Amino acid sequence: YPGEFRYKYPVAGAPNSRVTVMTFDIKNRVTRTLKLPLDADGYVPRIQFTPEADKLAVVTLNRHQNRMDIYMANPLSTECKLAVREENERYIGEQAYGSLKFYGNHFAYISDRSGYKHIYWYNLTGQLERQVTKGNYDVSDFYGYDPQTARFYYASHQESPTRTAVYCMDAKGRERKLSTETGSNQATLSTSLKYFLDVHSSAHQPPVTTLRQAAAGKLLSTM
Repeated sequence: YPGEFRYKYPVAGAPNSRVTVMTFDIKNRVTRTLKLPLDADGYVPRIQFTPEADKLAVVTLNRHQNRMDIYMANPLSTECKLAVREENERYIGEQAYGSLKFYGNHFAYISDRSGYKHIYWYNLTGQLERQVTKGNYDVSDFYGYDPQTARFYYASHQESPTRTAVYCMDAKGRERKLSTETGSNQATLSTSLKYFLDVHSSAHQPPVTTLRQAAAGKLLSTM
């Protein structure tokens, strides 16, 4: 049934809400506030668990939204250590923290620091280990990383800004195009990253969904 929702949002001239990040210890039933170096009018757009129990990833934005910080917070000690700072003269797009994904002692996200959107690979201490994709084109989606095969899966506009294709990149920087049709391709990968659904469409083709093998893009079935 229809319902009413109220959100705390300040009207013009009213003070902004102060944001804090807290943890709750289930065993000891203790609530702790993280010592997060957040501006008084800052944002916390994302909080993510990492594989390490003493590292909770907390993403912050300044009010102008042109500085993004990724902190590794210890839920027990409440100490927060800056891992990565991303700055832009104008603003940080949502795709940066929206694409943030963690794998073992690494994480990756999309940044446009080079003038184009590409995938960057870090370790949990915040050290940049590799720029995964390079070139005068934008990566539109980062689908995931397979630790067993060391492959990155993503979509980009390499052929044209109006076209999107699905690719994978191995540990040696060798790239393989997985989608075969020209136009727009959007992938949904399986949890195992062994298969993906590709929805293809173009100016001359209504959307067609196919099931493909992730490693080589082999067509398995037209849905």
